[in-house]
Order: sequence, then structure tokens, then C-alpha cells
Amino acid sequence: MRNLLLPVLLIPLALLGTACAPRSSDQSASVMPPPPPPPPPAVLPAPRPPPRPTMMPPPEEALVGAIVGGTAGGAAGGSARPFPQFPCRPPNPSDLVTLDRQVAVPATAPATLGAVESRLKNAFVAAGFRQPRVYQTCGGFVLVTSIERARADGRPFAEPGRFVDLDRSMSAIEDFSLAGVLRALLTVQPGRFRMIAVMVSDVAIEPTGDTMSSAAAKAIATGGADRLPRQLAGAPFSDKHAVTALVYEFEKAPGSAEARLAVPPRFSANEHLRLTGVLDALRP
Repeated sequence: MRNLLLPVLLIPLALLGTACAPRSSDQSASVMPPPPPPPPPAVLPAPRPPPRPTMMPPPEEALVGAIVGGTAGGAAGGSARPFPQFPCRPPNPSDLVTLDRQVAVPATAPATLGAVESRLKNAFVAAGFRQPRVYQTCGGFVLVTSIERARADGRPFAEPGRFVDLDRSMSAIEDFSLAGVLRALLTVQPGRFRMIAVMVSDVAIEPTGDTMSSAAAKAIATGGADRLPRQLAGAPFSDKHAVTALVYEFEKAPGSAEARLAVPPRFSANEHLRLTGVLDALRP
């Protein structure tokens, strides 16, 4: 009997041992590990400062620059002062002519741009012009005359009616004799005017297709300086420099308020220089 009870008691003990045994490795693997810590926040680059605004020139300076080109700095009174500039590519003239370089070379003074400037000035003054205005340009300088009134045959008027304002209303009477008054009454003759610009430069002149207006001509004829800056005046007048005369011829209908550039002109540029007496003054 004792032998029969022993197996019966061992079975419940075996079952109880199985229930209390630890879980297998498969069951322990199903437990999720704790989540990793969050990444540190991204460091953003510092913002760049905004670009500086572009400084625009005042309207007055922009207007002057549109008429006579850029400016070159100079010193006067401790502050920068621009020297007047003539466009490297000038407005299209009525006509132009390249002069013999020898007419501009002084006989005694050294061949500098300043010496050429003086010789050309003296020739214009000897021909009855007021002292020309001086501009700097690419490779040299430019002399510009006052605007003068010309007769129908191209000869200049005598003073005080020679140098005039293009905006003034002009009479067609060229001389106040009886014949002159009758000719003005019976024929319609426009007023005729001209401005001469002599360019001395070692750069080829390539006029633009722009037309010189009467307003631009007035601004150029009344602007400029009385002499070249010292540094440019001392530069040599080399074999590469050419002397070119640009003639701007204007016509104005009687009673009209606007003078228009004459293209083609009534006279060639060489004829204008001869009729004004400039060529004779340049002869040695």
C-alpha cells in the first residue's frame, strides 16, 4: 500500500515544480527595452546681417552726369571736387574733321597736352571766340566754344549779336540795311548756330547715334573749366594723339523756341573752321 501512495504524491509535486520554475529565455526576450534619450536640439547658424542699401546720387548729380559724362576726383579746399568730363563717345555731330597734328604743336614749348591746350585756345581767341571751356575725356581733353550765331553764308555775326542764347527768339534779319530787311520779309530764313568741340585724344572717337539737343549744347558750352588739371596738362602730346574738330550746327525756324541739330550740315566741318577764322589762326 505504501508503494502505491508514493507515485501518487510525486505527480502533484512535479506539477508544482513546473509552475514555479523561471520562464524560458524566449519569454524574457519579449520584454521591450526603455526608449533611447532624445537627440540634442540642432544649433542653427547665426543670421547674416542684411545687405547695405545702394547709395543713389542726388538728382542734380545724375542730371549733370547724363549731360557731360562721369567725373574724375580732384582736391580743392580739402574736399573732393570733380573735374568736368566730356563723354568719351560724344553725341553725333553735324560733321567732324581730323586736323593735321602739326597745327596744334607749339613751336617753342615742350609737346605736352597743356601746351597744345594753350595753342588751341589762343587760335580760338584770335578768331574772335570767347575763351573755350575745357573738359577732360578718355585719353586727353576737349575744348568747347560758346554757341555762336552764323549768317546764311557761314560767316559769324559781329559782336554783340555773335554769341547768343539758343532759347531766345531770333529775328531772321541778318543786317539792318534796306536790302537786309526786305530779304528777311520776302524769304523764310531760319536762324543758324554752331558749337565747335576740339578733341585731343589718343583714343579713337566713336560718336554715338544720339542727337545733341539744344539743352545739352547749352550745358556743355556754359560748363567746363578754364584750364586743365596740372597732372593732365603735363602729360606728353604723343604720336598717338589726334586733333579732331566736331561741329554741332543748329537751325531754328523764325519764331520757334527750339533749335534742331542740322544733319547733314550746310557746311563741312573744315569750312566752318575756315569761315570762323580758326584755321588761319592755327597756321604758323
